[in-house]
Amino acid sequence: MKRLCPIGFLLSLLLTLSLTACEPERPTYVLSDEKMEDVLTDYYMIDAVAQMKNIHRGDTTKYILYNEILTKHDVTLAQFDSTISWYTRHPELFEKVMEEVIHRIETQKD
Repeated sequence: MKRLCPIGFLLSLLLTLSLTACEPERPTYVLSDEKMEDVLTDYYMIDAVAQMKNIHRGDTTKYILYNEILTKHDVTLAQFDSTISWYTRHPELFEKVMEEVIHRIETQKD
């Protein structure tokens, strides 16, 4: 009987893992990329306005504005926090989301 060489076995294992691990499974409580892009675009737009008007981080006005963004998109703070936490474990996906957010903001500037 022919034995499978260890290198061949490792290569086939790596190939199998890479094919099955292309897109991580997204839990149901994590916002979709599109929804997260919507929320973050509004968040960064409001953040820019707050900076221009010298509204500081601890100011309740800023807190109210951020809460309005979540309400507008029908997202709870827990959902948003859980989604951010999930993206920290999948930075390559978060990078794609942020690229789209930047594109949206740049498009709105013009």
